[in-house]
Amino acid sequence: MKKKRSYVELIGEIIGIMAIIALIVLISMVSFFKQPYEVQSGKGATSINQWTIITDAGEPTATLPIDFRGKRLVVESVLPEVNDGEILNIKVNFAYLYVYVDGKMVYKVEPAKMGLMSTSVGGYMAFVPVESSYSGKTIRLEIELRGNRVSESLKSIMVTKKSDYVMDRILDNFLKIIMGAVYTIIGVIMLLAYLFFLPSGKHLLELRRRGFLYGAIMMVSIGFWTLSDIHILGIISNNLTASGLLNYLAFFMMSIGGVGFIYYTLPEKLITLRVLSYSILRVSQINLVVQTFVYVLGLQDLPSMLMSTQLLAVLAILQLIISSLYIGISGTKDHAWMSWIWTILISVLIIISMVLYAFDKDWGPFFMFTVLLIIGGLVYRLIKMTYVLLRKSIELEEMTIYAFTDSLTGLKNRHAYDEDIQHQEGFSAKDNYNIAMFDVNGLKVANDTLGHAAGDELLQGAAKCLEDAYADIGTCYRMGGDEFIVVAMCDEDLFEQRCQIFEDLTRGWSGKMVKSLSVSFGYASKKRMPDATADDVEKEADKKMYEAKALYYQTHDRRR
Repeated sequence: MKKKRSYVELIGEIIGIMAIIALIVLISMVSFFKQPYEVQSGKGATSINQWTIITDAGEPTATLPIDFRGKRLVVESVLPEVNDGEILNIKVNFAYLYVYVDGKMVYKVEPAKMGLMSTSVGGYMAFVPVESSYSGKTIRLEIELRGNRVSESLKSIMVTKKSDYVMDRILDNFLKIIMGAVYTIIGVIMLLAYLFFLPSGKHLLELRRRGFLYGAIMMVSIGFWTLSDIHILGIISNNLTASGLLNYLAFFMMSIGGVGFIYYTLPEKLITLRVLSYSILRVSQINLVVQTFVYVLGLQDLPSMLMSTQLLAVLAILQLIISSLYIGISGTKDHAWMSWIWTILISVLIIISMVLYAFDKDWGPFFMFTVLLIIGGLVYRLIKMTYVLLRKSIELEEMTIYAFTDSLTGLKNRHAYDEDIQHQEGFSAKDNYNIAMFDVNGLKVANDTLGHAAGDELLQGAAKCLEDAYADIGTCYRMGGDEFIVVAMCDEDLFEQRCQIFEDLTRGWSGKMVKSLSVSFGYASKKRMPDATADDVEKEADKKMYEAKALYYQTHDRRR
């Protein structure tokens, strides 16, 4: 009996579908965003550390990084010698940025707009083109902070070549790029497994299949988030807004994919963990939908709503760690040593990541490897459980086929006929319902004189003739002993033609032990019995078959 789905699950699935639709809409919106750069020149190679603070509550002069309060910062300095084609790389989280050289505005960045919507996503870096005529001149920066922050810092300002900067970013983040590519590739493989290789329909197997789907979402999201967080694509394309939105979307989907993956792969006996995972999953989906609508309506910018997503991401990571540790500790006895090594590695890597984070060191690669290790173990367990369930499903299907198949002839058996005939009453109301009954003549004589192998050969020969004559228009059954039935939904004339073909086939048949085959049969059609039921048509065919059999034995004067 099919398990009835609760309203909670139904609502959750609806929310999940809405979240996916919202994700697609947001991704499609990215290409329409135009970041309003206004540039009148650009290039560079050295840091500019000394600045004079024009408007701020801090000191009049300061060395980078400069911390500032409020929402606006104005600073000035003198440009070193610069060359045509170089850029001024400015790192600060901003909503608005204006750059002046000798009092003339040469560059400005404002929130990207699409219709009524605008966003400061991508406002964490700027590339100001410079030219040799700017050398030694006064440069002035006017920076307006994002609305969601109460404090910020002007991190660095450097003159460099854009190509050199991109190459430095690639070399500095080479491990992250590799990890991002690995996560993305694994996610795509899992998605392909979900789409093409994993069957659905069975309750437990469907849960594992959904686990693959959410796992694929999580892996691809982590991969995209890692790659977009380096900003290389945004720098090359000169559209940090698009890169930033991709980063936001990937971050949103990480928690949804991660918690969904946990929920659908945890053993059902772990009720507490499953309930917690289910709750975080639905809240994450609701969070994505709500933030999307709030943003689309222009009520609030995405960065100002990021805190709730960060909290859900932290909960998802904790769930992932707790679940992985549980699975490692409770590993099967035949692979206990692998489970313990896996658990110890995860624990050590987590501690290293926390220590490095506390001392403001580069903890990203360790944490990324930790997550990959966790996911690898969970995927391995998921694949193993899916394999076991799939194997049991195949065995069950084979047993079902065996239960409905005659082992000697390969035709359907009486049990299959009884099951099928229950559904025939609706079809039997149609004129094209036909049925034929068959009885192999001389089976007992063959068994007694030539052995049971000869009798089996007769039955197999009769089954082969039946399949050759009727298989493409109906279903053939062996009812037991020497009796067979054929049920066909076709025109009566066609059925009669096939009966004639069957007679010709039996006359031409010859076996290794038995040289001839004789089968008595009778058939009936609903077309000639308008008021009859399927049972009535069967009885009429059976009657004609016995008449034919009686005539055969009268003519041949043989024992049955």
